[in-house]
Amino acid sequence: MTSMYKNNTTLSDLLELEEDELFYQMGLELSQQTENISNPLKKRKPIIDFAKKWYTKNIINIKKSICTSEIVILYKANPEKISDIELISTIGDMLLNSWSLPAPLLISVLIFKSGINNLCE
Repeated sequence: MTSMYKNNTTLSDLLELEEDELFYQMGLELSQQTENISNPLKKRKPIIDFAKKWYTKNIINIKKSICTSEIVILYKANPEKISDIELISTIGDMLLNSWSLPAPLLISVLIFKSGINNLCE
């Protein structure tokens, strides 16, 4: 199966992807940096599992960074004042600038889709 994630993919496009596709794309980016997975096109499930494991391992530290940010607090208080795209892109910027994380937009879309209110209770 070919990847749906391209360089010109918009945030709206990413929001339409299923969770496993987001994890697959994130796993591809992670594996390029860590070289943990060889021949990724033939091993989709291990890449998804690798990304999910990475996400689970790192979400607590990510949570500490984003849940106290002004935009997340404002979004939780009044979601109508901040667009979903603005929230996702701001979280992506925070992840990139604070953590230099791979795939910051994919991670921010996963956070958004899993529920920012659930993560930042």
